[in-house]
Amino acid sequence: MTTADPELLKRALDWLARREYARSELRARLLRLREDPDAIESVLDHLLATGAQSDRRFTEEFVRSHVDRGEGPLKIVHALEARGIARELIERAVHRPDATWILVAERARVKRFGSPHPSDASARERQSRFLLQRGFTPRVVSGLWQGWGLDVLSDAGARRDNDPAG
Repeated sequence: MTTADPELLKRALDWLARREYARSELRARLLRLREDPDAIESVLDHLLATGAQSDRRFTEEFVRSHVDRGEGPLKIVHALEARGIARELIERAVHRPDATWILVAERARVKRFGSPHPSDASARERQSRFLLQRGFTPRVVSGLWQGWGLDVLSDAGARRDNDPAG
């Protein structure tokens, strides 16, 4: 194994001291400092071997942070894929029962619109669009309304199937 460049290693450790980074993010930042892919890969390998950098740890922290911000699984998955995280790590970190995502969606809805349940179909549709834009699946949004005895997708005419289990 080639020894890691001390200057690049110090810079990478400084960044990692502030927050977790994906390997691909560190690679991009280091390439801006020096266009030497071999030296950068050596630094990244050293960081991985010593446990200073971990895509698994980055992914778990990223998901926790974005769930706390009220973002849904679709948005989180897309952001992690854009950062070059392996699909297996993403699946493991984002996998939660629908009931958990419904609670996250409800917190995001209450933060944006307040606690009263929407009284009419247009308010439910507006709130549904908001949740869908936040990355929640239609199934989770529908589950939120069904928990209240409402179904915004049926109200809006978006559900055309005759399956009562939906």
